[in-house]
Amino acid sequence: MRLNPRYPSWYLIEAGTAYRLLWRQTEAIQTLKTLLSREPNYLAAYRQMSLCYLQQYGYQLSPDPGTLEQALEAAQRIVSLSSVTPWWGHLTLGGVYLWQKHYDRAIAEYEQAVTLNPTYAQSYAYLAEAFIRSGRVEEAAQAVETALSLDPRPRLELYFGALGITYYFMGRSEKAIAFLTSHRLRNPCSFGSRLYLAAVYAELGRDEETREEAAELLRLNPSFSLAVYRQRAPLKDPAVLDRHIAALHKAGLK
Repeated sequence: MRLNPRYPSWYLIEAGTAYRLLWRQTEAIQTLKTLLSREPNYLAAYRQMSLCYLQQYGYQLSPDPGTLEQALEAAQRIVSLSSVTPWWGHLTLGGVYLWQKHYDRAIAEYEQAVTLNPTYAQSYAYLAEAFIRSGRVEEAAQAVETALSLDPRPRLELYFGALGITYYFMGRSEKAIAFLTSHRLRNPCSFGSRLYLAAVYAELGRDEETREEAAELLRLNPSFSLAVYRQRAPLKDPAVLDRHIAALHKAGLK
């Protein structure tokens, strides 16, 4: 961008995505807003914006109480504009509904994405995560199987994360570790993959690895509060939430 001051607008989606993956959500959002000021119908920018706001809300990266609502507005904008790849909007909207704890609405959005593009494996991975967070274990297992049958060697970083989380809540620790580790290797700044790795390692008694993940979590967000996370984490079954929080407490988070 310095070398080419007249750079095309799509440079900004690359920069915004990079900032988000580097866990620099504020810079990502500013960059994406600049892009949208030039091209107000740029769908990929709204998707990245929604993901940024969800990360700010879910992992306590912003004091703004309105981040979840902003994530919803960005997702709804995709749905209203999308015609070429309409499942994008439903995938994004499903993620927002999940963090809002509207479990049935989240599942409905992911199922709509599957209907619109039944061969897109990533939709099934997100659907599996929504099912498992809703306590629908058998349906989660079926969605995972479908995702992996469509794409036995998944490549996308969000895909790895969704499958790892699903396996974690299914109690399949080694599978969870495999996918979450792959996600972390591709995206070292991912708070989510490290959070769930810390939990699963703590449950397995793998103390050294637990400490490493917990230390990196606190480096990424020193003010992370387990009490706030308990309030926000989208888990329908209180017993499952208690187990998850207990594991994170054992990992040293407070």
